[in-house]
Amino acid sequence: MLKTILKDRSLLTTNRELQYVLNDLTHIDFIIYKTLDNLPFLAVEVDGYKYHKEGTKQVERDQLKDEILQKYRIPLLRFKTNGSNEKGILIKTINDTIS
Repeated sequence: MLKTILKDRSLLTTNRELQYVLNDLTHIDFIIYKTLDNLPFLAVEVDGYKYHKEGTKQVERDQLKDEILQKYRIPLLRFKTNGSNEKGILIKTINDTIS
């Protein structure tokens, strides 16, 4: 659940953002944490291509999640279920984020 990751809610500036974060169904597919301080290092979402098409409600929620994570400076990587080379993209993203 997103609310367990974002315990400090001070960066949420709208009621819509707060409701979204507090919703028990709002989650991130994968979180990579830094071992030194146990803070999120990278968020990874896997988007089903059928449900994440332009103009859908899911795309609106994805954009809201993107904006919220950006406020908290948590990089987000999105993979589509019909994509390829995910391992290579993930490794490059981790290396770029470390640098």
